[in-house]
Amino acid sequence: MPSTLQILITGTHTGANNQATLTSSSSTFVSDGVQVNDVVYNVTDGSSALITAVTQTTITGTLAGGAENDWDTSDSFRLWATEVNLIRLTIKDTLGYPLALE
Repeated sequence: MPSTLQILITGTHTGANNQATLTSSSSTFVSDGVQVNDVVYNVTDGSSALITAVTQTTITGTLAGGAENDWDTSDSFRLWATEVNLIRLTIKDTLGYPLALE
């Protein structure tokens, strides 16, 4: 993955083999700030996907570029924030006022 992206979350797929949707029963994706257009990486098979849907414990996106391009039980994953989502951060000055970025 490009070095301009940051790792948000790591874990393992707890669902069945050969799945299109990542399931991680102990995750809290929505509460952790995962959003559509973030990137998920299947470390085990080398595939990745742009996230198209997210719930507290599941992530959907079309995996590509890997050995199998699916989720198998115990596959390791990493979640990446895209540059688009990094822009949503609010930067404040020393007095706590938001700064405008142009």
